[in-house]
Amino acid sequence: MSLALATWFTMVLLWVVSLIVRDDMAYCGLAIGKEFTQHDPPMVTDKIKALAELKAQAAKLEARVMVEREAELASLPEKYGYDSLKAFIKALKQAGGGKRKAKKGKVGRPRKRKRAKITPEVKAQVKAAVEAGKSGSAIAKVLGISVQSVQNVKKEFGLVKSRAAS
Repeated sequence: MSLALATWFTMVLLWVVSLIVRDDMAYCGLAIGKEFTQHDPPMVTDKIKALAELKAQAAKLEARVMVEREAELASLPEKYGYDSLKAFIKALKQAGGGKRKAKKGKVGRPRKRKRAKITPEVKAQVKAAVEAGKSGSAIAKVLGISVQSVQNVKKEFGLVKSRAAS
């Protein structure tokens, strides 16, 4: 019912707008197949009043549709044989696959990591950890830098084993 009413209102609104446009075209001598006839054009204030009335009618229609929708939604649990809204919602969740997991952050391209600043202190810590026998990935995790940065520091200090020696 509410969709049909909204459709009817839209058609009436379009018809009124077409009448306004047709009158404006006739006033300017643009009407197809008709001679220019001078008559008093519709006043802009009249058009504004008509528009305000149509907006008021649209607001009333929207309010009626909202009331109807709320009534239909409120009757859904009873319509489908549930004794309470809580039971109806539980059934909907089960039908929809249960709880949904919350998404972390935005979906799409991953954010770029902020570049780590490799200071002389960080380099000294890497050198000490390598000499202590720590692995590159363990050093990277502790210092908050990438494994590649650890490799670059190791190369800088000459702490990288060559492939031929392995």
